[in-house]
Formats: sequence, C-alpha cells, structure tokens
Amino acid sequence: GVIVLPGAALGSGGEGYFRVALTVGEDQLEQAAVRLGRLL
Repeated sequence: GVIVLPGAALGSGGEGYFRVALTVGEDQLEQAAVRLGRLL
C-alpha cells in the first residue's frame, strides 16, 4: 500500500513536509503513478 503522513508526525523538523511510504512492488507503483497522472 501507500501511506502518507504529515511531516510533523515525525517531529518539528518535518513541519511543512509530508512523508510517503511505498510498500508495494515497482509494477504496482507504476500503475498507481499512471492513475494519479490521469487525475491531475
């Protein structure tokens, strides 16, 4: 899956940022990127 967290969840140095954890294989990530590109 894909998890997105606000950077502040990891400490004050992360304020204004976000963290993305990608926990799937490259093929699935590529498919997700294509789908997101269609939405944007």
